[in-house]
Amino acid sequence: PAVAPPVALGTGVQLIWLRAGLFGTFPGLALAHLLPTAPFAALVLSGLFAGLDERYEAVARTLGADRWTVWRAVVLPALRPGVLTVALFSFLISWSQYGLSITVSGGRIVTLPMLVFSYVGSSSQAYASAASLLLVVPTLVALVLIHRPAGRAIAPTAAV
Repeated sequence: PAVAPPVALGTGVQLIWLRAGLFGTFPGLALAHLLPTAPFAALVLSGLFAGLDERYEAVARTLGADRWTVWRAVVLPALRPGVLTVALFSFLISWSQYGLSITVSGGRIVTLPMLVFSYVGSSSQAYASAASLLLVVPTLVALVLIHRPAGRAIAPTAAV
């Protein structure tokens, strides 16, 4: 995603989406927004899983927990902060995909960044300023939410 600009990625995806019947549809736009976020999510999640201490799972199994209970009471609480952080970072990456949105949706689906860019090009600076503020607020909320789970310990807190 860092090597290919969003418009170049969008042009390639646009051709594939046209053939698949996804061009200009909400599912097509959602799938296109997953493309730049997936490599970052995979990289962070692989590090998260690599850092997971398997001894907690072994202790839970020793105490009689089945696989589902180990997953629900041990693994999931340990992964929750990292998964939430990945989800919020993925949202931030997707949120800024103006070029990808415009090429994949063909202007049929209007996202907030597309709306802001149209106001910036217009003569009304008041609308552009208000819409730009709407772009900043979700980013700030996501950054506040990311900060919270990053400070928590990775060790599970639920008893088996």
